Amino acid sequence: MGISLASYAYGNPLHGAIRDVPYEQTISPQTFFGLAGAYVLIGQPTTRMLTLDATYAGYSTEALLREAVADLTEHQGDAGDLTVNAIVWPNSVFVAFEPSEAPFRDLISGTWVQRGQLRWLQSKVVLPDPP
Repeated sequence: MGISLASYAYGNPLHGAIRDVPYEQTISPQTFFGLAGAYVLIGQPTTRMLTLDATYAGYSTEALLREAVADLTEHQGDAGDLTVNAIVWPNSVFVAFEPSEAPFRDLISGTWVQRGQLRWLQSKVVLPDPP
């Protein structure tokens, strides 16, 4: 299945399902001198991280693999609707591709491989259009 955000496609890496966590909330306990107990302020849910393990493989040279990974970094900050495995995650921003190890040459296929994690930040509210 494909991975895309707005009009950018993230190539065709081997990947599974996206991992999401609950939206973050700001929680601020306040205590006051001389008073027992606490006053707790709880904000609305705001953002959460979406992560996806991805393996980019099949590159004939290390240079081509590094070029493909460098292209990913050119799209950091892109915003829009993220689609992974035909499921849409609205209001998402591409954060980074974080390699989990150094690139290596697969001895069986003879091609270069890079494993890592694609990360996006999803906002609970609609994001403004990028400039």
